[in-house]
Amino acid sequence: MLTAQRSPHTPEIMEWHMSSDLSQSTILGRSGSNACTFIALCCGHLFHQANLQPPTNGTDPDNGWQVCLRKVIISGNEIHDDIFEHDPVNVSVDEAEQIAGSKCHVEKLMPQLDVFGHNATGQLSTVFEGLTETQRPNCSVVISDECAFLFIVNTDGSAMLIDSHHHKQYGALISYAQPNDVGHMAPWLPRMMHQTWKSTLKTTSVTPAIYRQV
Repeated sequence: MLTAQRSPHTPEIMEWHMSSDLSQSTILGRSGSNACTFIALCCGHLFHQANLQPPTNGTDPDNGWQVCLRKVIISGNEIHDDIFEHDPVNVSVDEAEQIAGSKCHVEKLMPQLDVFGHNATGQLSTVFEGLTETQRPNCSVVISDECAFLFIVNTDGSAMLIDSHHHKQYGALISYAQPNDVGHMAPWLPRMMHQTWKSTLKTTSVTPAIYRQV
């Protein structure tokens, strides 16, 4: 069972950390990975297919999320390794969809939303809140500073961000915002990135993905 902790820098956000060996860079004894875009796209499909549910009333997510993460990390790494022969190549969402859209079960990508310049965090907050207005589950790939994440909107309007990267002594990371706190996911992201990798929120893209039903 995953155990929740409130984010130390953004208390409106809950975090669940995986063990150190469950990340794109460490799974199955690996040492490094640039497959995060493929992993995020694969994760969106499995989220819909497996009907994974968000935590409710402060409970922890079920173990299905760990199973999902393991499966999509392995799949995304295999796609990247097969295409780039283990070279450390980063790809955009458009490139990933063109190269391996069928393997990720992507039907189409919606127009990319770009966040940059003055008040980038405020812009990103507006984008995240806007994605909840569809009132149905949806997934978007977020890319910032060459790191890709999956942003999920749940049926109840809550949101999650799935991060397959390694985080110091931990592996992958799931973060969660209740419906009224989704906007706080925007400042949480650059704070987490700075705390983990000393990186900053640079030009950020958010690309909603539509998946084939299989």
